[in-house]
Amino acid sequence: MGGTDTSNTNINILKVLKNFDNIKVNLVTTSSNKNLKKLQKYCTDKKWIKLHINSQQIAKLIKKSDYGIITPSVTANELYFLNKPFLAIQTASNQKFMTKYLKNKNYNILKPFNKIKLKKQLCKIL
Repeated sequence: MGGTDTSNTNINILKVLKNFDNIKVNLVTTSSNKNLKKLQKYCTDKKWIKLHINSQQIAKLIKKSDYGIITPSVTANELYFLNKPFLAIQTASNQKFMTKYLKNKNYNILKPFNKIKLKKQLCKIL
């Protein structure tokens, strides 16, 4: 949800993902994330989540992943280039043009975050 996750969406996504079996999550964020301490605390006892802070291995993580949940940002280009399916969740107004572009190209978009819609999307994929 971007390096700063200003809307604190990561934990809400993880709460949806925990209801699925056999999911492993590589969650990427930065030390600029205002909710980092909450996120670290949430991830502490969950072996299915690997939290990456300030990672320099984004392409490598994407390549070994099956699916991405991202913001409609430059990250969409990386997933597209590596031929990985993704769901983009708009969390900020500066993402509206990329959201519109991705939606017009028939990519999976959530605007705004909605845990019921996310769960439905994941059920289709999994």
